[in-house]
Amino acid sequence: MKPKTKIFQILILLQLGFFIMPKIAWAQNTEMIITEIAAFESDGYEWIEIYNKGADPIDLTGWKFLENETNHQLNEFQNDLIIDSQEYAIIADDGEKFIENNSGFTGTIIDSSWTSLKESGEEITLIDSNEEIVESFTYLPCPDTSLQRIDLELNDYTQNNWQVHVTSHTGGLVNEFEIIEEEPIVEDEPIIDDEIIEEEEQPSVNPLTILVNEFVADPISGENEWVELYNTNSFSVDLTDWYIIDGSEAKTYLDGQIETNGFFIIDNPKGKLNNSGDQIILYDNNEIIIDSIFY
Repeated sequence: MKPKTKIFQILILLQLGFFIMPKIAWAQNTEMIITEIAAFESDGYEWIEIYNKGADPIDLTGWKFLENETNHQLNEFQNDLIIDSQEYAIIADDGEKFIENNSGFTGTIIDSSWTSLKESGEEITLIDSNEEIVESFTYLPCPDTSLQRIDLELNDYTQNNWQVHVTSHTGGLVNEFEIIEEEPIVEDEPIIDDEIIEEEEQPSVNPLTILVNEFVADPISGENEWVELYNTNSFSVDLTDWYIIDGSEAKTYLDGQIETNGFFIIDNPKGKLNNSGDQIILYDNNEIIIDSIFY
């Protein structure tokens, strides 16, 4: 593709960005925040966690949880709707099913009801009794464990401030994250030959470390649709047997390496990226969702 052609297409995408880019986040200056999302649970067992980071209790009477463009009421289930300062609470699709999976939990459970939280991510909103939006954002994919907020003071809804739990979840408790300790430097360590390094097993690739960075769904005449990936890892990644799907679930298998901080172009993927809106989901060779976008 000629550089000028690509620049022209990027400019078009920027001009039309409000048509194809989903709403990312909105938050007013409030002390009640969403801190954990368990979309990975089975239908009926899903829940979100909220937290009162302020100094005063907050009464959730008349508040609503918005999902799939539908308002869901909040009802007492275990304890009342007054959330004390520094208290965590669970908003469950079904309070009974949350207790079934978390026997012995004595914290506040608020019963609500929704169709399903999408593991690939969707927009969720918390609305107060005055019909004002408290917090609204599109959460990141979390197909295997819960998604947790890292810094409770930041209104950042990217992978910089949200991380999936290592094994399961911390519903109703302080969030916990994997601590990566730096190995001490060993003096006089023997030099390892480059060929041996190449034979070592590739480090694991976590979700949201390889991103769907850019795409063209409406190419100019004579050009193909394409999708661009970006590798944020500190190592190159073998993309053999990885694949992407669009809304029709047509699979395009990948082959080759993506270097650290490098790009990988998927030219003319199978299926068709609809101009009016579609999805692009990236899977690794173990069929784990690494990234997804909905436009």
